[in-house]
Amino acid sequence: MKNNAFRAGEYSVSLYSRLVTFFCLISSCLVLLGWATDNTLLKTWDMIGPSMNPMTAISILLCGTIMFLFSTGSFRWIEILSWATLLINFVNLLTPLTGFHPDQLLFTGKVSSEVPGSHMAFMTSLSVVVICSAFTGLSNARFRLAQLLSLVVFFISLTVCVAYIYGARPLSLIEGSPTMAMNTAFSLLLISSGTASMFPGQGYCIHVLGSGAGAKLARRVFPLSILFMVSLGLFRLQFESGNLRMNTGLAFAVSFIVVVFLLVIYMFSRRINIGEDILKKERKHVSDLNQKLHQKNRELQTQNEELERFAQSVSHDIRSPLGAIRNVSDKMLDPEESLSHEEKQDFLNLIKSTSESMIDRSNQMLELAKAARKQVKKTPVNSGFIVSEVLKELREESDEKTIDLQMKSLPVVMADKALLKSVFYNLINNAVKYNKGKIAKIIVSGQQKGRETIFAVRDNGIGLDIKGITQLFKAFTRLPDSNDEKGTGLGLSIVKRIVERHVGRVW
Repeated sequence: MKNNAFRAGEYSVSLYSRLVTFFCLISSCLVLLGWATDNTLLKTWDMIGPSMNPMTAISILLCGTIMFLFSTGSFRWIEILSWATLLINFVNLLTPLTGFHPDQLLFTGKVSSEVPGSHMAFMTSLSVVVICSAFTGLSNARFRLAQLLSLVVFFISLTVCVAYIYGARPLSLIEGSPTMAMNTAFSLLLISSGTASMFPGQGYCIHVLGSGAGAKLARRVFPLSILFMVSLGLFRLQFESGNLRMNTGLAFAVSFIVVVFLLVIYMFSRRINIGEDILKKERKHVSDLNQKLHQKNRELQTQNEELERFAQSVSHDIRSPLGAIRNVSDKMLDPEESLSHEEKQDFLNLIKSTSESMIDRSNQMLELAKAARKQVKKTPVNSGFIVSEVLKELREESDEKTIDLQMKSLPVVMADKALLKSVFYNLINNAVKYNKGKIAKIIVSGQQKGRETIFAVRDNGIGLDIKGITQLFKAFTRLPDSNDEKGTGLGLSIVKRIVERHVGRVW
């Protein structure tokens, strides 16, 4: 890095500057081709005005090359070419004092025979010197200085272009010196604007080419302002020449101004409306995200509460059976204890039943975790077939009780087959488990109500106390009336979790 120079690729060159670069390279080559083939159209673009001097074409070609090098980050070559171009044009500035025309080194005979003379204009050389100074400023990250220098060239070239539009001979700073050609002025106009906007996010350009509302306003107003002022100048020239009557011209000018301002108002009104629509969509998106966040927070709070109850339940429930197993094992291992065969058998049965109870609790804990995390894959499921499978499994497991189950109008539903089976298994298993009779009578029915399918499970079991109904579906919670029955307090919690994951409700 040199002084304040920036690294290659640190700032990106604007698309407009890249387009200007290719225009300058192509147009200058066409002018040189015009001099080589003596084609007036290529030299002048309008067949009327003075030709672009070949040395001017070389200078514009070098300027285009320098602008291209900014895209590659070759700052050493940028400075070399800038100083070389500046030196060539500085020598041409001294022509009135030295009498030496460096542009005669190219196409000497053709340049001398041009009428009017096609020597490089003083204003052209001055503009190239200034623009090369701007290039040097850009290569050293002096963005504001470079943009101000480019603005000077923009003013000079714009003045010449407007003069051609108005049909006047462009002014020269020195009397009798050559004038700037129309295609030269247009090329310098593009080069100066491309140099000023080379890096949109730097210097003064950020207020015009940035993403802010003021920059967007400026980009729309500047071209309209230039067009508007040039048009007013044309109207004035028409009035002075007598081609238009004052009243008619004034009415036309006023109408033109009104139309321009109406278009400007429409454009900004449209932009504001579009901005408001985008803002509404963003607000709705933020609102939706907030609702999802609140929902996730509620779910997290519920999971934390269940986790706390889980820790308490595991601590309480596992400690008791493990303590019982330890006490029984101590008695059986104590050599001073003289146990009969029947007592040893009872102790072993106690260890077995306690272990099975702990295994059941572990399996239901895993089932609860599966119900909470398993991905729901909905397919058409015959609920009657699912209930039949559950009944078959429970009859194989239950040797003590007879299960009398009736199915009424069980429909086909969209659900996850494995999870729906878990729902019916826990409901019917509870009906069998909490039943003191020898025969567990169970009725499973279903009905369509609007867009909902409602299932009901009825049985002749021990029943429920309405006072404790709010605790029924909470994990690791058992109702007081069921304390003398075998159970883990997880079955209905699993049912609730699965139904809610199917966007349903349970009561």
